[in-house]
Parts: sequence; structure tokens; C-alpha cells
Amino acid sequence: MAKRKISISFKEKYEDVYLYLIEMKKRKENISEYICRLIKADMEGSSNWQEEVRKIVIDTLQSNKFPLNNPHYSSHQIDNRLSDEDIELINNLF
Repeated sequence: MAKRKISISFKEKYEDVYLYLIEMKKRKENISEYICRLIKADMEGSSNWQEEVRKIVIDTLQSNKFPLNNPHYSSHQIDNRLSDEDIELINNLF
């Protein structure tokens, strides 16, 4: 067993996170490994999932020859629209 231990507390607003970890424990999954991988990804900056999703969507649209230039929006307005509306939708889906 590891000698480096840490205790964490969960505020009420994170009860769903706590319950998720409890379910992992019931399935005998390694919670410490899971948390360490998440933190490591954050430290390395590889947790920018929003940019990854954006790239995938744009690549998919372009590969299907869907026009991305809309004359009614400047590129700045499109980025803002993606940031405000689409990311909200993506967050709700995941």
C-alpha cells in the first residue's frame, strides 16, 4: 500500500462526484489511479476537451463539404457563439 495518502472532503454540490467514486469502489476499481490520471492530464494540459471537440466537429463538417463561412457572422461572432451556446450544449450532454 502507498505511504503517500491524502484525505478529501466533498461539498454537498459535489455529491454526485462522491457517489460516482463510491460506485467505482464497489466495482473494485482503483480510485487513486483514476484521480491521479485526471490530475496528471490537467497538469500536462491535455484536458482541453473543449478544443478537441471543436476540432473534431470542424474536421467532420469540412470532410462532408459543409460550408463553414456564414456571411451573416464574422469569425469572431462564430467563435463566441460556439463558446457560449455549443459548449453549454456539449456540457449538458456529457
